[in-house]
Amino acid sequence: MFVQKRNDATGKLELVQIGVDDSDGDSGMDDCLRALLSSSSYLDMLNDTRRNRAYRMAIERAVKPGDTIFDIGTGTGLLAMLAAKALGTGDGKVIAFELFPPMARFARTIVKANLLEEKILIQAKRSSDADDKDQDLADLVITEIFDSELLGEGLLPTMRHATKHLMKPGCQVIPHMAIIKCQLVQSDVISKWKGGRGCGNFEKFHECHVNALWPNHIQPLSDPFDAFTFYLGNPPGENGKMDVQVQISSSGSVDAVLLWWELYFDPEKDICLSTEPAWIDCQKVDPLENVPQGWRDHWKQCWAPVTLKPSKAGDIVTVSIRHDEISIQVAVNSQRGIDPGNLNSCGLSTLHRSDRLWAIRDATFQESHKKGLELMFGSLGQDLEGEIRCLCFSEGTHLLDMVASAMPRGRITSVQETIPGMKMARKYSKSVQSRIQIDTAIHTEETSKLVHSQVDCVIAEPFFLSRRGELPWRHFLLFARRCRELHTHGNSTLKVQPSGARIMCCLASLPEYRQSRQPLSSVEGLDLSLVSNALGAASVARAGCPLELLPRSVWNCGEGYAEVSPRTALCQISILGSEFRLERSVTSIPITGNSEACDALIVWMDVMLDDEGSIVVSGGPNTDGSPHHTVQGVALLPRPSQGYQSHQVKLCIEPSPDFCDFLFTLA
Repeated sequence: MFVQKRNDATGKLELVQIGVDDSDGDSGMDDCLRALLSSSSYLDMLNDTRRNRAYRMAIERAVKPGDTIFDIGTGTGLLAMLAAKALGTGDGKVIAFELFPPMARFARTIVKANLLEEKILIQAKRSSDADDKDQDLADLVITEIFDSELLGEGLLPTMRHATKHLMKPGCQVIPHMAIIKCQLVQSDVISKWKGGRGCGNFEKFHECHVNALWPNHIQPLSDPFDAFTFYLGNPPGENGKMDVQVQISSSGSVDAVLLWWELYFDPEKDICLSTEPAWIDCQKVDPLENVPQGWRDHWKQCWAPVTLKPSKAGDIVTVSIRHDEISIQVAVNSQRGIDPGNLNSCGLSTLHRSDRLWAIRDATFQESHKKGLELMFGSLGQDLEGEIRCLCFSEGTHLLDMVASAMPRGRITSVQETIPGMKMARKYSKSVQSRIQIDTAIHTEETSKLVHSQVDCVIAEPFFLSRRGELPWRHFLLFARRCRELHTHGNSTLKVQPSGARIMCCLASLPEYRQSRQPLSSVEGLDLSLVSNALGAASVARAGCPLELLPRSVWNCGEGYAEVSPRTALCQISILGSEFRLERSVTSIPITGNSEACDALIVWMDVMLDDEGSIVVSGGPNTDGSPHHTVQGVALLPRPSQGYQSHQVKLCIEPSPDFCDFLFTLA
């Protein structure tokens, strides 16, 4: 079967093929399904004690004997089971909807293990595909289809259908209501994520753990203010808009609007769950005050870029906020206007993602790349009498401009990842045609024809070091195969940049990230031990079995990051050299710390920008865990080890059979 999954690199929904097996439980999951689930937020969500307790308390207060209860988006079935336990042994039933058929089957297995199958009926379909002709109406509806922005999982249309077709008059909904909260902030990090489109344009929100920026890299410039209030039992129409007059409380440059939400589980607003940033002191007194909120990855805060001139305390800005079915957007206007110095600087546009913009604005990253280009073209200019023919794989015009500036003469074929990128490249080519000839192509079949053409050099900016949702070496290995194909088609003098890479690693303490992926046993009195293996719990990995590395930026994986081993090279890849094909190797990594837990293996790629390997751009994290644009692979080790000199971790690395990835195994 095929299911929809959002591609973190492109933001688009894609069809992912999942094997379907009619057997129950984890044994009915193929490797593709298990990998998909383990990279999801299910495990992190089930480890969120405050979230679980809030639902349990609200359910126990709301359930009455004989109720018919609907759970919309049941996942592993936890909320449905809490409702069934609250019903007790008397009349009443729970109908749980789960769109994902393998997950619905898995939930049935968990329900059966808890001896609640007589109370709970799990239907493998959307709740919006059901109506009053199919089943009884609900006395109580429970749902947890919220993302960091609140609306991204279809909360509004789902609840509009439920109120019209599935609920009795007076039906209660858990949660009862949600409030969108916002705040204006200044941030030297977020400022590097902005492309800028101008004052008055609506911008979408992006999720991020903004607590990782506090207090050194973010400063509030206004008090928090309310945006939309949504009553889940009476959801609004498809679109809404409002304007809020916000007073600047501290002078500075407004770089972003932050967004978070508050959920109130009961009409009395007694039980509350919030994604508020760490610096917000809500001073709420509620029954959950003794349940601290641990770090969680399934819900973050959100930010949207703002481009204004510096504001003074007391200034008033107009914040316009609108929503559609699945998203919220914001625009900010000020009497001081926009800051033209921040708008589309360096020729940037909204084509680029925030991680890409951050890399472009990394001076060290760009200077290294420029130096490598100068060395390459200096060598080619001496070796070749005619024009230099360059094949350039890029995203937008930033790399294209660097290549054209360093190239003394010749022709560039710019191969773009997207159609908007190709349009930008064509527009750019007109500005340099007197010196350099630029052709453009989209990365499709047209590219394969170019692979067999005669070129002198192939260049790709290692922007994949910062590409969210991708392990960086996968994209690099694809680039390497392209270059090898060119090399084997007769061009023995071909030069490439990057010329190679080193796969690097270290062992580290990541206590909060580890805690969010702990093995499950009892959750609010229910047995969820079956979930751990399917969802990639930390202690399930075993020696001799491949570790599952998830693409993560270490700085956004909770507090407490500390490296407990030397940074170690696992292997080196020279694209056109003999080291391209790697053999299985085992490396011993000593644990040099003496007090911190060895929680995780961190793997990254250092890219070499010259033939000698003297110009290197690192994809590694900052040693202190501070914000950086690169992405690493993170694998939790089977159990924390207290580090001392004699401890070591033996790690095996080998290429996958198709050489599009690496396999990492504890030896």
